[in-house]
Amino acid sequence: MLPDAVLRELAALRDVERDRRIVQLALRRSVVAAQSGGRLDDVAVCARSGGPIVSPSADIMLSASHHDDLTVLAVGRGGRALGVDVEPVYEPGWDDALSEVLAASELRALNLLSESERPGAYFACWTLKEAVMKALGEGLSDRDPKSVEVSVPPSPARLIALDGRPVLTDWSLATLELGGWVCSVALLGGSTGETQTRRWPVDLPPTA
Repeated sequence: MLPDAVLRELAALRDVERDRRIVQLALRRSVVAAQSGGRLDDVAVCARSGGPIVSPSADIMLSASHHDDLTVLAVGRGGRALGVDVEPVYEPGWDDALSEVLAASELRALNLLSESERPGAYFACWTLKEAVMKALGEGLSDRDPKSVEVSVPPSPARLIALDGRPVLTDWSLATLELGGWVCSVALLGGSTGETQTRRWPVDLPPTA
């Protein structure tokens, strides 16, 4: 049975969006149950859209990102928080709000790239910022994206500063290209991070 807050959220959506959200939610719960070796009914649902799924096993973390019919899940162990975000590598009007999204240092690095490289680099930055915010339990209504300063491709994915203060340890970031999409993952508190990609449908047995 879904919590009342989730039911209210679903009821506010259009039919096609509601059906998509239900499938995405079921997928997220199924993956967590498979990874933890627990029962599907024991996997709790977060009422906040895009929020975490809670596993019966406390060391399992899952974050989800959706874009139209695409769902990307990140599953992790051993850290304190996990975030993932996915976006197309290009969308019309991608540069309409650069000064509202990018910190000054990020904007300077972006402008050093060739014109053809800039859209993909921008969306890599954007997904890194979103992944960090999700790991922090925040969203655009909670935080100015410019307060999350990240590296700009082709530099390796890295969180540089939060709220103007340098970030030296405790974060592992990665960015992947998935056939026309860019996906970034942020792990807080993990001693190591290893990125693996799988496409659904695929068996995901409990990990050791």
